[in-house]
Amino acid sequence: MKKLTAILAALMTAACMTAGTAMAADFTPSVTGKAAPETVTVTTESGEEAVAIIRDANGAEVQGLTADSLTVTSVANASTADPEVTAALTAAYAQIQEASSVADLVPDIDSVLEAAGSVFTSADLVVRDLFDVSIDDAARELLDAGNSIQIGFNLGISADDEVFCLHNYSGSEWELIDPSLVINNGDGTVTVTFSSLSPIAFAVGSEEAAAMTGEDVAADPVSAEGAIAPVAATVSTAEEPAGMSSYEMLLWGGLGAAVIIAAGAVVLLVVKKK
Repeated sequence: MKKLTAILAALMTAACMTAGTAMAADFTPSVTGKAAPETVTVTTESGEEAVAIIRDANGAEVQGLTADSLTVTSVANASTADPEVTAALTAAYAQIQEASSVADLVPDIDSVLEAAGSVFTSADLVVRDLFDVSIDDAARELLDAGNSIQIGFNLGISADDEVFCLHNYSGSEWELIDPSLVINNGDGTVTVTFSSLSPIAFAVGSEEAAAMTGEDVAADPVSAEGAIAPVAATVSTAEEPAGMSSYEMLLWGGLGAAVIIAAGAVVLLVVKKK
Protein backbone atom coordinates (compact mmCIF):
# COMPACT_ATOMS: atom_id res chain seq x y z
CA MET A 1 0.00 0.00 0.00
CA LYS A 2 2.79 2.41 0.97
CA LYS A 3 4.60 1.64 -2.30
CA LEU A 4 1.59 2.42 -4.47
CA THR A 5 0.82 5.56 -2.49
CA ALA A 6 4.39 6.71 -3.05
CA ILE A 7 4.11 5.98 -6.78
CA LEU A 8 0.84 7.92 -6.98
CA ALA A 9 2.38 10.87 -5.14
CA ALA A 10 5.43 10.78 -7.44
CA LEU A 11 3.22 10.75 -10.53
CA MET A 12 1.18 13.69 -9.31
CA THR A 13 4.35 15.63 -8.47
CA ALA A 14 5.79 14.85 -11.91
CA ALA A 15 2.55 15.98 -13.53
CA CYS A 16 2.71 19.34 -11.77
CA MET A 17 6.40 19.85 -12.55
CA THR A 18 6.04 18.82 -16.19
CA ALA A 19 3.00 21.01 -16.64
CA GLY A 20 4.89 23.97 -15.21
CA THR A 21 7.79 23.29 -17.53
CA ALA A 22 5.48 23.01 -20.53
CA MET A 23 3.84 26.34 -19.74
CA ALA A 24 7.20 28.04 -19.24
CA ALA A 25 8.58 26.60 -22.47
CA ASP A 26 5.50 27.79 -24.34
CA PHE A 27 5.94 31.37 -23.09
CA THR A 28 8.88 32.43 -25.26
CA PRO A 29 9.82 29.72 -27.77
CA SER A 30 9.83 32.30 -30.55
CA VAL A 31 12.72 34.05 -28.81
CA THR A 32 14.63 31.19 -27.21
CA GLY A 33 14.26 28.48 -29.84
CA LYS A 34 15.14 30.33 -33.01
CA ALA A 35 18.44 30.31 -34.80
CA ALA A 36 19.87 33.71 -35.70
CA PRO A 37 18.22 35.05 -38.86
CA GLU A 38 20.25 35.02 -42.05
CA THR A 39 21.50 38.36 -43.30
CA VAL A 40 20.57 39.43 -46.82
CA THR A 41 23.39 39.62 -49.34
CA VAL A 42 23.40 42.83 -51.39
CA THR A 43 25.62 44.26 -54.11
CA THR A 44 27.68 47.37 -53.40
CA GLU A 45 28.15 50.23 -55.85
CA SER A 46 31.49 48.69 -56.81
CA GLY A 47 29.78 45.39 -57.69
CA GLU A 48 30.94 43.40 -54.67
CA GLU A 49 28.75 41.23 -52.46
CA ALA A 50 28.13 42.43 -48.91
CA VAL A 51 25.92 41.55 -45.92
CA ALA A 52 25.77 45.14 -44.69
CA ILE A 53 26.55 48.62 -46.00
CA ILE A 54 27.98 51.48 -43.98
CA ARG A 55 26.63 54.86 -45.10
CA ASP A 56 27.53 58.46 -44.24
CA ALA A 57 25.18 61.12 -42.90
CA ASN A 58 23.93 61.83 -46.41
CA GLY A 59 23.19 58.19 -47.15
CA ALA A 60 26.15 57.75 -49.47
CA GLU A 61 27.85 54.35 -49.43
CA VAL A 62 31.07 54.27 -47.43
CA GLN A 63 31.89 50.57 -47.37
CA GLY A 64 30.29 47.17 -47.77
CA LEU A 65 30.89 44.52 -45.10
CA THR A 66 31.54 40.88 -45.93
CA ALA A 67 30.08 38.01 -43.92
CA ASP A 68 33.25 37.59 -41.83
CA SER A 69 32.95 41.18 -40.57
CA LEU A 70 29.48 40.80 -39.05
CA THR A 71 28.13 38.31 -36.50
CA VAL A 72 24.49 37.68 -35.57
CA THR A 73 24.04 35.74 -32.33
CA SER A 74 20.71 34.27 -31.22
CA VAL A 75 19.61 33.75 -27.61
CA ALA A 76 19.99 30.00 -28.14
CA ASN A 77 23.70 30.49 -28.92
CA ALA A 78 24.42 33.20 -26.36
CA SER A 79 26.44 30.92 -24.07
CA THR A 80 28.99 30.18 -26.79
CA ALA A 81 29.48 33.79 -27.89
CA ASP A 82 32.04 36.37 -26.83
CA PRO A 83 31.59 37.07 -23.07
CA GLU A 84 30.53 40.67 -23.73
CA VAL A 85 27.87 39.51 -26.20
CA THR A 86 26.72 36.75 -23.83
CA ALA A 87 26.26 39.21 -20.97
CA ALA A 88 24.40 41.77 -23.11
CA LEU A 89 22.10 39.23 -24.75
CA THR A 90 21.34 37.46 -21.47
CA ALA A 91 20.45 40.78 -19.82
CA ALA A 92 18.28 41.82 -22.79
CA TYR A 93 16.39 38.53 -22.68
CA ALA A 94 15.78 38.89 -18.92
CA GLN A 95 14.43 42.41 -19.41
CA ILE A 96 12.03 41.22 -22.11
CA GLN A 97 10.88 38.35 -19.89
CA GLU A 98 10.13 40.72 -17.04
CA ALA A 99 8.23 43.23 -19.18
CA SER A 100 4.44 43.07 -19.38
CA SER A 101 4.36 45.18 -22.57
CA VAL A 102 6.80 46.89 -24.89
CA ALA A 103 6.04 50.15 -23.06
CA ASP A 104 7.96 48.77 -20.08
CA LEU A 105 11.05 48.73 -22.29
CA VAL A 106 10.39 51.92 -24.28
CA PRO A 107 8.19 54.26 -22.17
CA ASP A 108 7.53 56.74 -25.01
CA ILE A 109 6.76 54.08 -27.61
CA ASP A 110 3.07 54.96 -27.95
CA SER A 111 3.80 58.56 -28.87
CA VAL A 112 6.42 57.38 -31.37
CA LEU A 113 3.96 54.93 -32.94
CA GLU A 114 1.27 57.61 -33.14
CA ALA A 115 3.66 60.08 -34.75
CA ALA A 116 4.63 57.42 -37.30
CA GLY A 117 0.97 56.89 -38.20
CA SER A 118 0.83 53.29 -36.96
CA VAL A 119 -2.55 51.72 -36.17
CA PHE A 120 -0.91 49.81 -33.32
CA THR A 121 -0.17 50.71 -29.72
CA SER A 122 2.35 49.15 -27.35
CA ALA A 123 -0.33 46.72 -26.11
CA ASP A 124 -0.64 45.29 -29.63
CA LEU A 125 3.03 44.46 -30.16
CA VAL A 126 4.46 40.97 -29.83
CA VAL A 127 8.21 40.36 -29.76
CA ARG A 128 9.18 37.55 -32.12
CA ASP A 129 12.97 37.78 -32.47
CA LEU A 130 15.86 38.75 -30.21
CA PHE A 131 19.51 38.58 -31.17
CA ASP A 132 22.79 40.46 -30.96
CA VAL A 133 24.56 42.04 -33.93
CA SER A 134 28.27 42.78 -33.72
CA ILE A 135 30.89 43.91 -36.23
CA ASP A 136 34.69 43.78 -36.37
CA ASP A 137 36.89 46.58 -35.07
CA ALA A 138 37.48 48.22 -38.46
CA ALA A 139 33.76 48.44 -39.17
CA ARG A 140 33.04 49.66 -35.64
CA GLU A 141 35.49 52.53 -36.11
CA LEU A 142 33.55 53.62 -39.19
CA LEU A 143 30.26 53.40 -37.28
CA ASP A 144 31.66 55.30 -34.30
CA ALA A 145 32.79 58.06 -36.67
CA GLY A 146 29.16 59.08 -37.18
CA ASN A 147 28.15 56.77 -40.00
CA SER A 148 25.20 54.35 -40.03
CA ILE A 149 24.95 50.70 -41.01
CA GLN A 150 22.22 49.15 -43.15
CA ILE A 151 21.51 45.44 -42.66
CA GLY A 152 18.88 43.14 -44.15
CA PHE A 153 17.50 40.22 -42.12
CA ASN A 154 15.49 37.28 -43.40
CA LEU A 155 12.75 37.05 -40.75
CA GLY A 156 10.21 35.16 -42.84
CA ILE A 157 7.48 37.72 -42.18
CA SER A 158 4.45 38.43 -44.35
CA ALA A 159 4.45 41.28 -46.84
CA ASP A 160 1.65 43.06 -44.98
CA ASP A 161 3.20 42.73 -41.49
CA GLU A 162 4.02 45.99 -39.77
CA VAL A 163 7.44 45.38 -38.24
CA PHE A 164 9.14 47.32 -35.46
CA CYS A 165 12.73 47.14 -34.26
CA LEU A 166 13.75 47.63 -30.63
CA HIS A 167 17.36 48.42 -29.78
CA ASN A 168 18.90 47.72 -26.37
CA TYR A 169 21.53 50.42 -26.73
CA SER A 170 22.81 50.54 -23.13
CA GLY A 171 22.20 48.51 -19.97
CA SER A 172 18.44 48.45 -19.44
CA GLU A 173 17.85 51.29 -21.90
CA TRP A 174 15.82 50.50 -25.03
CA GLU A 175 14.71 52.59 -27.97
CA LEU A 176 12.35 52.06 -30.86
CA ILE A 177 14.25 52.47 -34.11
CA ASP A 178 12.56 55.15 -36.22
CA PRO A 179 9.88 53.17 -38.14
CA SER A 180 10.94 54.93 -41.36
CA LEU A 181 14.31 53.15 -41.02
CA VAL A 182 12.69 49.69 -40.75
CA ILE A 183 11.61 48.51 -44.18
CA ASN A 184 9.51 45.40 -44.85
CA ASN A 185 10.75 44.41 -48.31
CA GLY A 186 7.69 42.25 -48.99
CA ASP A 187 9.71 39.06 -49.53
CA GLY A 188 10.13 37.95 -45.92
CA THR A 189 13.12 40.22 -45.34
CA VAL A 190 13.46 43.45 -43.38
CA THR A 191 16.12 46.13 -43.91
CA VAL A 192 17.09 48.29 -40.94
CA THR A 193 19.43 51.25 -40.65
CA PHE A 194 21.26 51.48 -37.29
CA SER A 195 23.50 54.15 -35.78
CA SER A 196 24.95 51.64 -33.30
CA LEU A 197 24.77 47.90 -32.66
CA SER A 198 23.99 45.68 -29.66
CA PRO A 199 21.04 43.39 -28.83
CA ILE A 200 18.01 44.10 -31.02
CA ALA A 201 14.49 42.70 -31.04
CA PHE A 202 11.83 42.64 -33.74
CA ALA A 203 8.16 43.01 -32.90
CA VAL A 204 5.07 42.75 -35.06
CA GLY A 205 1.64 44.25 -34.55
CA SER A 206 -1.22 41.90 -33.71
CA GLU A 207 -4.28 42.94 -35.73
CA GLU A 208 -6.52 40.87 -33.45
CA ALA A 209 -5.26 42.74 -30.42
CA ALA A 210 -5.60 46.12 -32.11
CA ALA A 211 -9.21 45.35 -33.08
CA MET A 212 -10.26 44.41 -29.54
CA THR A 213 -12.01 46.88 -27.26
CA GLY A 214 -12.27 46.71 -23.48
CA GLU A 215 -15.68 45.07 -23.86
CA ASP A 216 -14.21 42.40 -26.14
CA VAL A 217 -11.55 41.59 -23.56
CA ALA A 218 -14.13 41.19 -20.79
CA ALA A 219 -16.45 39.08 -22.95
CA ASP A 220 -13.75 36.86 -24.42
CA PRO A 221 -10.81 36.65 -21.98
CA VAL A 222 -9.30 33.54 -23.61
CA SER A 223 -9.02 35.12 -27.06
CA ALA A 224 -8.01 38.42 -25.53
CA GLU A 225 -5.20 36.79 -23.59
CA GLY A 226 -3.88 35.23 -26.78
CA ALA A 227 -4.19 38.46 -28.75
CA ILE A 228 -2.78 40.96 -26.28
CA ALA A 229 0.18 38.76 -25.59
CA PRO A 230 3.03 39.34 -23.14
CA VAL A 231 5.89 41.21 -24.76
CA ALA A 232 7.87 38.04 -25.41
CA ALA A 233 5.01 35.72 -26.28
CA THR A 234 5.01 33.37 -29.24
CA VAL A 235 4.09 34.43 -32.73
CA SER A 236 3.13 31.11 -34.28
CA THR A 237 2.41 30.37 -37.92
CA ALA A 238 0.58 27.15 -37.02
CA GLU A 239 -3.10 27.33 -36.17
CA GLU A 240 -3.88 25.92 -32.75
CA PRO A 241 -7.25 25.86 -30.96
CA ALA A 242 -7.77 28.51 -28.30
CA GLY A 243 -6.39 27.42 -24.93
CA MET A 244 -3.89 24.54 -24.86
CA SER A 245 -1.72 23.57 -27.80
CA SER A 246 -1.94 20.05 -29.21
CA TYR A 247 1.32 19.19 -27.44
CA GLU A 248 -0.06 20.33 -24.10
CA MET A 249 -3.33 18.40 -24.62
CA LEU A 250 -1.41 15.20 -25.31
CA LEU A 251 0.86 15.83 -22.33
CA TRP A 252 -2.03 16.41 -19.93
CA GLY A 253 -3.95 13.46 -21.38
CA GLY A 254 -1.02 11.07 -20.85
CA LEU A 255 -0.28 12.30 -17.34
CA GLY A 256 -3.96 12.19 -16.41
CA ALA A 257 -4.24 8.59 -17.58
CA ALA A 258 -1.15 7.61 -15.56
CA VAL A 259 -2.54 9.18 -12.39
CA ILE A 260 -5.95 7.52 -12.88
CA ILE A 261 -4.34 4.08 -13.38
CA ALA A 262 -2.23 4.48 -10.25
CA ALA A 263 -5.24 5.62 -8.23
CA GLY A 264 -7.21 2.62 -9.49
CA ALA A 265 -4.43 0.29 -8.40
CA VAL A 266 -4.53 1.76 -4.89
CA VAL A 267 -8.31 1.30 -4.69
CA LEU A 268 -8.06 -2.34 -5.89
CA LEU A 269 -5.39 -3.11 -3.33
CA VAL A 270 -7.49 -1.63 -0.52
CA VAL A 271 -10.54 -3.64 -1.64
CA LYS A 272 -8.46 -6.86 -1.81
CA LYS A 273 -7.11 -6.37 1.70
CA LYS A 274 -10.65 -5.95 3.01
